[in-house]
Amino acid sequence: MSERRLVAWSLFGIVLLFAAWSVWPGNILFPGLPAIMGKSVQFLQNGTLIKDALSSLYRVSAGVIVGAGIAICFAAALYISRPVGFAILGITELIRPVPPIAWTPVAILFLGIGNAPAVAVVAVGAVAPLWLSLHAGLVQVREEHIKAARSLGANSIAVVQRVVVPSVLPHFISGMRLAVGIGWFSVVAAEMMGVSSGLGHGILLHSQNVEMEAVFVYLITIGCVGAAINIAFFHLEARLIRVPLASRV
Repeated sequence: MSERRLVAWSLFGIVLLFAAWSVWPGNILFPGLPAIMGKSVQFLQNGTLIKDALSSLYRVSAGVIVGAGIAICFAAALYISRPVGFAILGITELIRPVPPIAWTPVAILFLGIGNAPAVAVVAVGAVAPLWLSLHAGLVQVREEHIKAARSLGANSIAVVQRVVVPSVLPHFISGMRLAVGIGWFSVVAAEMMGVSSGLGHGILLHSQNVEMEAVFVYLITIGCVGAAINIAFFHLEARLIRVPLASRV
């Protein structure tokens, strides 16, 4: 399927969903789309929704950056010493099955209330896919390519820049897309405990008051922002790695 047809069918599915929702009469638990749109306009006018979305985006961005830094350090250890890298991989495989949100009480205990525990939870969720992606890329770096570069006079820095990074980059971009996705739903859950802003906090606050129109506004916002981030990474991956979008769906 071509990229243009793929986008067309995706948009058709979204339009069909909202068209069906627009004729739903709505009730207390599942409000109709017009009521939700009215509430969203109200939140946009008073700035509440934008403030909460930016707060969540900040925590996700900070957490993914921290997670990426940790994963790159692990990858550097693997590049320098294979045994050390595989030891780190063993520890990661032990911790990886634990859901990131399960670390929230630990993060609050050590870091207190505020942005820090939410960022930490995102970082924990981001480390595993980034580290595993970098590991997969590093173990596929061909030794003969490194030897060829060294025989042409390349020093260690040049070998990393010209051989290692190009080999690892496709895996790293894929890992980033997964890390941001995991970080996004991790931060929403983490914001339900220990913070006073963000999309997750908004869902908790309005659900306690049974304000379902507001809850659905936040749910739709999470879906739209998450989809936009995923699409952005799809196109970044296609631009950097020259892989058509349609072939990766």
